[in-house]
Amino acid sequence: ALLNLWNSVIYTFPSCVAIIFVCAPAAYCLARYEFKWKKVIEKFVVIGLGIPAVIIVMPLFSLFSTFKMTNSRAVMILLYTAVSVPYTVYFLMAFFKGISPTFEEAAAIDGCNEWQAFRRVIFPVMKPINVVVFVITVIEALRAFDIIFALKSPPGTKVLGVLVRDNLVGEGGGQVGLGSAYGVVL
Repeated sequence: ALLNLWNSVIYTFPSCVAIIFVCAPAAYCLARYEFKWKKVIEKFVVIGLGIPAVIIVMPLFSLFSTFKMTNSRAVMILLYTAVSVPYTVYFLMAFFKGISPTFEEAAAIDGCNEWQAFRRVIFPVMKPINVVVFVITVIEALRAFDIIFALKSPPGTKVLGVLVRDNLVGEGGGQVGLGSAYGVVL
């Protein structure tokens, strides 16, 4: 059980960090700048909110199987991150639209270019939304049973969701009490 918990931590926390560092600049650009394909990209983000993870996982499973990568921890972290991109970009876009542009103007007066203004002024202001994104991503990653189960991870790389399933119906012999206890932890 501790190995499953450790695997969940190994998959979850790097994906949470990656999701913040990947989606924050993307959402910032979508919220602050006007460019040719902005509306199209925003629509794809909203469409991505409606696509279930399992629809994405099955084609990716065949792709990763072709390259013999289904048992890789990096692939799992990448999948957790990819599944979280649409709602994270959407949350962060709403947050950035609510921040006054005077922060960037003040940073420009102090000599910051756009990237420095984002890194030194806007990113520290993002602490509350980063906590929200981090918590939601952790919850979603711990619930991402379909990703792990579809990729048929080997016994040493299973996470808590698979342990709960195994104890409720599968390899655990239907140990409902133990499976329920693991479900409470999850």
